[in-house]
Amino acid sequence: ASNWALAGADQQRTGRSNFAAALDGALQWRLKILDGTEPHTAGAVIGADGAIFVGTMDRDANRGMYAVNPDGTIRWQNSGPTRIARGGAVLHDSNGSSHGTIVESNGSWNSITHDVPASTSGIEYTSMANHWYATTTNANGNLVLTFGANDGGIQFSHTMEAIFASGPAPISEGLEGSAQIAYFESVNEDVILLRTLLDKDRDMIPNLIDEKPRIGDQWYDSDGDGYGDNDLGPMADSCPSTFGPSSIQVFGCNDFDLDGWTDAEDDCVNDDGMSWWGRYGCADLDQDGWSDNDATWIGGDRFGTNWKQALDSDLDGYGDNHGPDCCNTEFDNKMPDLFPYNNKQWEDNDGDGYGDNSSDFETGDQCPWEEGYSWRDRLGCYDSDGDGASD
Repeated sequence: ASNWALAGADQQRTGRSNFAAALDGALQWRLKILDGTEPHTAGAVIGADGAIFVGTMDRDANRGMYAVNPDGTIRWQNSGPTRIARGGAVLHDSNGSSHGTIVESNGSWNSITHDVPASTSGIEYTSMANHWYATTTNANGNLVLTFGANDGGIQFSHTMEAIFASGPAPISEGLEGSAQIAYFESVNEDVILLRTLLDKDRDMIPNLIDEKPRIGDQWYDSDGDGYGDNDLGPMADSCPSTFGPSSIQVFGCNDFDLDGWTDAEDDCVNDDGMSWWGRYGCADLDQDGWSDNDATWIGGDRFGTNWKQALDSDLDGYGDNHGPDCCNTEFDNKMPDLFPYNNKQWEDNDGDGYGDNSSDFETGDQCPWEEGYSWRDRLGCYDSDGDGASD
């Protein structure tokens, strides 16, 4: 059997095949379908394996869908409004009880349940590669375009409020996944051809001319560096006329050392680095974000091999960070500084707020192993009556 890709063989529904039939004209088989009054078929499609798909309806509005094997036996049947389309898919809706898509793959048919567009005047449907389009009309007479995946449900449905149609509009496939819709406009009684184009990022720029089809609000890249020219869009090219690979904070500008920082902001323009505290784009051995100190810079990381420490504000050799998770690493096991702005104190074992270095008579704990709050005569010792004097 010849493969008819569309109901009625072609867009004009001529029913003419490009393939020769049996030369002797002998009847090979006959199959009676739909036991109703004055039945008629809604056209047929011949699948790749020779199966024949027929939509039917009788005078009593009984409708059905039949899949017939090449030998004339019924493969399956389904009652209810059904549409046939090329692309190996059938959209069906059995009065709301069974609805979805039947998809053909390598000779096997799989049923996928999903919503089917509602309509006041029938439905036009076509399947293209891995997706399908359908047109319907709503209660106001507006044309409604619905799009979905063959292996899933409705992805979007759009009511064309400016279009009043007498019924659903036939759909055909155009270039690059576009769809062409011909409809009769009921107000001015005009026949209009409408073309829809794919727009994956939904920025109203069709994929055909969108250089950034997966990034919304970016569609043109004049210097070809991968960053769009629209300064109001995401990841906008700050140097749209210069090819540049910078990718941190400033996009698409010169970056000599290829560390992501543009040369205009890179404090170490000749050496690649990932620091962003202290200096941009300089060496950061422990990858804590702080620039390492070097011969020309001393305002950075004083603990270059300890990613939990960076600063030492009181210059006592103990890092400012402290807390339950701080601050030993396999490279640096110094204790944290509990007094980052007092270079004479760094630890407090009894937790009374006074540093354990008792040689510091101004701030040191005179009883470092006993939690105490005396402050008049000695710091950090027992004061049972709370008068400030140690017991």
